[in-house]
Amino acid sequence: MLDRRIDACRAAGLFRPMLTSCFAATLACANLGDLRGALDRLALLERMLAEVEDRFYHARAATAGSWLRRELGDLGQARALADQAVDLLGPATIGTHPGLHAQLALAETALVAGDDAEAAALLERAGGQLGRPFGYRWRVELRHAELASRLDPPAAEGLLQLARAYGSTKYQALALARLGRRPQAAELAGACGSDDLLAQVAPPAQVRAATERSAAGLPAALRPSFLENGYLARAVPRKDS
Repeated sequence: MLDRRIDACRAAGLFRPMLTSCFAATLACANLGDLRGALDRLALLERMLAEVEDRFYHARAATAGSWLRRELGDLGQARALADQAVDLLGPATIGTHPGLHAQLALAETALVAGDDAEAAALLERAGGQLGRPFGYRWRVELRHAELASRLDPPAAEGLLQLARAYGSTKYQALALARLGRRPQAAELAGACGSDDLLAQVAPPAQVRAATERSAAGLPAALRPSFLENGYLARAVPRKDS
């Protein structure tokens, strides 16, 4: 059935829009905390990409996969996929939206692994490319500022101002949480309907509930690593204060 749908899309000239839609659905599911849905859509995307020679699509899939593997606690695979994305894009894509996201995936993997020195070096290199004009620059700016605030929490004040300027509820919530204003951050996260965001920014009781909801949707084999080694397990408080 899936092969017939792919063939029909190709015949209608809709194959690449279908790739883009599947990629966007992967990111949307992950942002909501539906990691199983994100994994399923990423698997579909990778299946379709097996028939496509396009380094940009393959790199985007690798970057998304790196994010999911960080969430699930598989930092070795997260690093390998981020490296793959950077290699696929190459020097010619430095200072572009996909190229910078691939570099920031490397930086975030280093941060989650506790290698602050490497993360700082990667963020400095990426930051030096932000002055170039490119599409969707605001997304990269926000992500870079958010990662930088993990190394330097007071820098979250700058992230908050940037997020307000761009109208990003997600990054406002992340900034508020980093500044210690978790109840306010949780209100914003709740309005987004995202368990992933709520689990990063809310007070501990809400963090646990949101994390458990995300874990419940995962295949049983993936739950222990997610709960013990995933990004949320490493990055957010677990005890009531």
